[in-house]
Amino acid sequence: MPLTPPSPTTYLTDTLGVLTNVQAGALESQLAAYDTNTGHQVFVWIGNGPEAYDPPQTFAMRAHAAWGVGDPPPENDGVVLFVFPQVEKRWITVGYGLQAAIPDAEAARICVEVVAPKVQANDWAGGIGDGVAAIIADIQAWEQ
Repeated sequence: MPLTPPSPTTYLTDTLGVLTNVQAGALESQLAAYDTNTGHQVFVWIGNGPEAYDPPQTFAMRAHAAWGVGDPPPENDGVVLFVFPQVEKRWITVGYGLQAAIPDAEAARICVEVVAPKVQANDWAGGIGDGVAAIIADIQAWEQ
């Protein structure tokens, strides 16, 4: 059975160091403040794979469930943006409590149209930051 990485202890896990310390610190602060202000948890996980695991989406869904991101049911309001640089894949998992805000088609659009262009141009901070901003904007629009 494929392994699942340990539960994150911070909102940003960058196992590959694609972000500078300054970029990582700024994103971590933004995600922590968002959780504090709204109660919704948004995480970013950047790592190798999923050649050691299985398809990116299967790995991402298994990790999201194992980590218990977001408040427990019925809220289940956590989101994780996964970035797999080696296989040039991105995937967003959304807890059931926020699926109306970020349905599968919107999650795919964010990965393809928002994150991918900048990441493919080696602007990791820009692509990931824009992806997080799009996730947060979708949640805010849904809550209004």
